[in-house]
Parts: sequence; C-alpha cells; structure tokens
Amino acid sequence: MYALTLQQPFATFVALGIKEFETRNWYTHYRGPLLIHAGVTPVKRQGKILIKQLSEKFRPIGNLLLPITEYPIAAIVCKCELVDCIPTTSFTPNNLERMTGWWEQSYAWKLEEVQPLFIPQVLGKQGLWKFPDEEVLKYSENAHFVGANS
Repeated sequence: MYALTLQQPFATFVALGIKEFETRNWYTHYRGPLLIHAGVTPVKRQGKILIKQLSEKFRPIGNLLLPITEYPIAAIVCKCELVDCIPTTSFTPNNLERMTGWWEQSYAWKLEEVQPLFIPQVLGKQGLWKFPDEEVLKYSENAHFVGANS
C-alpha cells in the first residue's frame, strides 16, 4: 500500500479529520488507499504556534489537540483514500484548511474516508512509498489512535 510522510502535527490533523487536503508541489496520478505516516522530525516551534491558533480560533478542535511533544513520530497514524489531486489555483480553501496547509504549493491532495490506524516504529521516505500490505492488515484488526510513547 502507498504511504505519504507528513511532519507532525499535520499527520495527526489528517488522522483526526481536521485536515482534508495535503498540499504538495507535485502532481500524482495515483488514486486509492493511502497511509499517512508521521515523520521523525515534527514541526517544533511552528507546530506549537499552529496548535495554539487552532485551539483559539476553532474551539471544538482545541479539545482534540495535544502539546506538540505528545504527537507520535515515526509511525503510521491513519489510512485514507486519496481521491483527487487539484491545482491549488482552482479553488479557495476554507480558513481551517488554509491554516493547516501550505497553499503556495501547486497541488492539493484530497483525502477522504480516514480510518484510525497506528503502526509504530516506521521510518518514512520522500514522495509516495510502499508499505507492506500484510503489516497494514496485522495492525488494522486492533486499529486505534494513540499518542506518542504509547
């Protein structure tokens, strides 16, 4: 199955349904199942600021957010469907998406049907990369989202 590595807190924002688009500077023809992987290095200062801003501006979301140090890293955090790859110039994102994406990039990858999944100790790669289907099946049976160090 294909996977895509994102920095934290963005990977968890997808897992929680806060972020529906992932912005990239490259187009993909791929459509289908996609694992979202939290990379090893979180967005430290910027992540703290973003979590604070989201908590203040979108009160219900604030209850879902953790301190940046508690987000899982080097782990797959969810499975979703990549359903479209849209030029960012063709639509205007809502305020929440604008805050959680890099809209100066060229393409917005539309993510739907997000399902919680936690597979720890996974090193990611650049671009779309393959993760063994049998590992996904093994962890899918007991799928739940957990914080870092769990």
